[in-house]
Amino acid sequence: MTLEIKELDVINEVFAIVKDLKKMINNSNSKKWMSVNELAEYICYSKDAIYKMIGTQFIENYHFYKQSGKLLFETEKIDQWIRSPKIKPANHVEIDSNIDDIFKSIKCS
Repeated sequence: MTLEIKELDVINEVFAIVKDLKKMINNSNSKKWMSVNELAEYICYSKDAIYKMIGTQFIENYHFYKQSGKLLFETEKIDQWIRSPKIKPANHVEIDSNIDDIFKSIKCS
């Protein structure tokens, strides 16, 4: 079996992506607390979106704590929030569909 040069390039790209993903997983698991900036990067949301979600999606003294004027988010609780099913009223289906389409069109780097 022989591989073309293009195929080797793709394999190298995949290998680099896997290596980056492993590094991201190791970094995220090692840190118990995140700032607003770190959380925004972690879940690919804007800082403004994070602030808007406080009180509606994120609960004080559960997902985050205020300490010395800063908001600190607990990584484990955020991971649970990400994995949990979101229950929404029926009238949000169309809006959520539009929002999902917008998010799919935006690439998070």
